[in-house]
Amino acid sequence: MSAETGPSGPEVERVVASLRPHGRALFWPSLALVIISGVTAYFVGSFDAAWQNWTIFGLGAALVVLVWLLPMFAWLGRRYVITTRRIVLRRGLFVRSRQELLHSRGYDVTVRKNALQSMFRSGNIQINTGLDHPVVLTDVPNADLVQAVLHDLMEANQNFVSTRRQQSASRPGSNGTGGIGGTGDNGPRHGSGGGALGSGYPGGNSGGYGTGPTTAYGQGNGQGYGRDNGDTGETTAFGSR
Repeated sequence: MSAETGPSGPEVERVVASLRPHGRALFWPSLALVIISGVTAYFVGSFDAAWQNWTIFGLGAALVVLVWLLPMFAWLGRRYVITTRRIVLRRGLFVRSRQELLHSRGYDVTVRKNALQSMFRSGNIQINTGLDHPVVLTDVPNADLVQAVLHDLMEANQNFVSTRRQQSASRPGSNGTGGIGGTGDNGPRHGSGGGALGSGYPGGNSGGYGTGPTTAYGQGNGQGYGRDNGDTGETTAFGSR
């Protein structure tokens, strides 16, 4: 498992790890399957009446379903997928539920282990997102490594989001750069204000008032609007976001 990212953050979402609970959970069901199969094979055919043999066989099959097949389905139905952007929790085979946690939102990661889990290097990973109940990844193998990877992914995503915000804030026109003055029909224009690359349209004749000057107001998209304001032959551009 790794937390590789692009030069400025996670660009393409990739699967870092796909996990299920530790396979140790299937030890006792598998042992029970061996015992039930052996006992059923021993007693089936030992009775004279056919219905008795079928009864033993049916009981053995029912025990296999209850003791081995259902736990197997429950184990297969839990899957935890960690990508470069999120954690996806999937539960169920027939009735499925899906839950996602974004690394960029931030969370606290805690690993809890009992004595048996410490022997097998697994553990329960609790992810606290500020909700009432934390999200738990149950009995995950290599729990310490998963915790370290989650910390790295969360830091990388938060740095990426912070960088994007800083880049957005530093773009030209975000804080106002002043309009770029043009030349109208009746005189020069002087740009001022906070329009993003604002440019005034020649407006000496736009209002139909003869040779009077034009005042251009630059909008956030960098356009100016001309109107006649007098007869001094001068145009002033005012930029506004």
